Amino acid sequence: MSVVGSLAFLFSTLVDNSIGPIIGAMAVIIIFTIVGTLPFQSLEQVRPYLFTTYMGIWQLPLDNPVNWMEVLKDSIVLLGHDALFFGTAFLVFVRKDIKS
Repeated sequence: MSVVGSLAFLFSTLVDNSIGPIIGAMAVIIIFTIVGTLPFQSLEQVRPYLFTTYMGIWQLPLDNPVNWMEVLKDSIVLLGHDALFFGTAFLVFVRKDIKS
């Protein structure tokens, strides 16, 4: 959920209204989910870069036995997306003219 929040935060630094980032983040999640589940061979190369591919991480600790390496890998990928979105939002916000 932190990736979704940071994506919405990034979108909120790009626009002036408040509903746009919410709709934009949800649209990105829906599009990435659809692209990630389509059974086309050409999309196999794109799937590892979509953050929605790793959003099922919450189910991994329920496996018996737990594959902790997969949990760690998915967590690192999601934290990387989180850092990318927050870093980009920070750069956009710092360069934004908020006085006008």
